[in-house]
Amino acid sequence: MKNNAIIESLCPIYVENHQLSIVSKAKSLGIYINSKLSAIDHVNSVVSRIYFVLRNLRMSSHYTPLETRLKLVKQLIIPIISYFDSIYCKLDSISLHKLLVAFNHATRYVCHLSRFEHISGWSKLILGCDLATYLKLRNLSFLYRLMKYKTPHYLYEKLRFGQSNRSRILIVPKHNCVVSERYFFINSVRLWNTLPTTIKLITNESIFETELKKHLPKLKF
Repeated sequence: MKNNAIIESLCPIYVENHQLSIVSKAKSLGIYINSKLSAIDHVNSVVSRIYFVLRNLRMSSHYTPLETRLKLVKQLIIPIISYFDSIYCKLDSISLHKLLVAFNHATRYVCHLSRFEHISGWSKLILGCDLATYLKLRNLSFLYRLMKYKTPHYLYEKLRFGQSNRSRILIVPKHNCVVSERYFFINSVRLWNTLPTTIKLITNESIFETELKKHLPKLKF
């Protein structure tokens, strides 16, 4: 009732004489955005697509060698997870659990493991690291390229640099709610600031990602 009262009190918004309707969630460029600015609706969509692909792949899994199954997951499932993965910068516990469970199912498909077998020994086969580390790697790589190439400019101009160029410290944007801490420009900047200066000063992108992959598992962030 409270939310309905707030919605009713809002002034109508028009675009070219057409009034925009107020909805709880909307889809734009394949991304679901809800009224709470959480990732749960987008994660639900991603997980559903992963399970759909896996259902089709399992029909021929017994006739497909491991190397082929691995390539299929990398080509058909990882792009689903990676698309606009900055939204996963710091997921809420429910969204993260759903994504991890779906990824575990993909790992079981590749390795021919039953639902009761542990996947701890196989979890790094697909990505070379666990999923949580992979998502941090993707976000930090995006931030690295944003600072290096300064494009797109509308995102680059949101960055605030510290006084020391040598330390490559970024200033965390001001925020006043817990939900904001999950946003890319807050959590990724915090994560960036925990990296050693030697990694932040690397100018070659491939070397940066290699060193980053070695360092990220050590972080407790």
